[in-house]
Amino acid sequence: MEFWDQYSNIIIMAGIFALFIYKGKIMGYFFGFKSVSAKGASAFLRAGNATLIDVRTDGEYQGGHVTGAKHIPLHQFSGHAAALSIELKGQKVLVICHTGGRSASACISLAKQGLEVYNVTGGMMGWSMLGDKTLLAK
Repeated sequence: MEFWDQYSNIIIMAGIFALFIYKGKIMGYFFGFKSVSAKGASAFLRAGNATLIDVRTDGEYQGGHVTGAKHIPLHQFSGHAAALSIELKGQKVLVICHTGGRSASACISLAKQGLEVYNVTGGMMGWSMLGDKTLLAK
């Protein structure tokens, strides 16, 4: 009991932080999409068996993006989900944003359409840490 009294705030804050970090994985479990690291996403794209959708703002996208990514800002995404479900049926669909939070929201919409959807955990921040610039464009 003394331990809990002394460290309860730290334990609770660590739990909240862990939920924030793994939000995409937790949401994916409940909403029907998977998570993939930037390294895994890069491998899917190099193999040619996936489509990447970038849901960042126009300014973020213009600042640097993955070559070949479809750019659909999140605030415009709901109007595209049904058409994407037809266009991308049978493909792996990877969704990326800056850190992985906004892309998780888009993944929910696409998973509801029956697509095989992957949230790129870490987003473009994770991608930039790969050190592999061959797929990056400005």
